[in-house]
Amino acid sequence: ADDQDQPAAGNLQITVSTAITLYGSTATTDQEAALAAQVRASLYKMGASECALIEQTFKGKCSLEQIQVNTRDLSDAQYGGNAMAREGVTAQGNFTYRVTGGK
Repeated sequence: ADDQDQPAAGNLQITVSTAITLYGSTATTDQEAALAAQVRASLYKMGASECALIEQTFKGKCSLEQIQVNTRDLSDAQYGGNAMAREGVTAQGNFTYRVTGGK
């Protein structure tokens, strides 16, 4: 590919947001905690691997500067006890990266 098609990095901040949902029992505190840990680990792995994609795209050095992760039990009372609510945990992740250097 022609490098002229690639954006230059310079000193760039990038924020990426994503969400993951894992379905499973949250009937006990231990089950909910285990599922929440699993979904957070998945987000952390995604966040760590994002730097490789950023470096490839911007031809610079990427560093992960900040992570914010929030988890929520899908069967929480906020669903009003709706029988349609599935058991599981969803997590929203916000990742902030710094890209330096480049062409």
